[in-house]
Amino acid sequence: MSSSEQKEYFNYLKSGSLFGKYYRPYYLYPKVNRHLSGRTLDIGCGVGNFLKSRNNSIGVDINPHCVKHCNNNGLEAYYFKIPNYDFRNNTFNSVLLDNVLEHIDNPFEILNEIFRVLKPGGLFVVGVPGKKGFKKDPDHKIFYDEEILNNTLQKFGFINKYFFYAPFKSEYLNKHLNPYCIFGVYIK
Repeated sequence: MSSSEQKEYFNYLKSGSLFGKYYRPYYLYPKVNRHLSGRTLDIGCGVGNFLKSRNNSIGVDINPHCVKHCNNNGLEAYYFKIPNYDFRNNTFNSVLLDNVLEHIDNPFEILNEIFRVLKPGGLFVVGVPGKKGFKKDPDHKIFYDEEILNNTLQKFGFINKYFFYAPFKSEYLNKHLNPYCIFGVYIK
């Protein structure tokens, strides 16, 4: 991604919709936070909306404009171009990967890195868009439903505990609502 594309994407994230400005901090993030514990790494932290919702969280992102914005707003975030994070093994109690996995052609590196930095028994929460949301973004590369997500993550040593949905489980919303998401909670 070129610098101008990164800047454009950063501006897109900052703009957000009116719905998203209320939905994320008052509904989605409190719901996600109930499935995390302790020190948390947010991979693909964007402009830091999730980081604001959780104390003891650190973000990483591939967009330097997003990282600078987070840091300027008092949030701890780091720029990493490739998933080779400068954290020790078994550093985090939880890792969040929210609406990132579907953008990656080959998740091998990032899932191995998540496994490395997550403590044994740690929680990995991964959110992916439903059918409608997946089709909306031309940058989405791989569609994940519950079965595909489980098959993918089990190859990397993660064990599924359960799924939850935002706003709630509904095949109708899966097909008709862009922000509908599937969240898998996994344990290392």
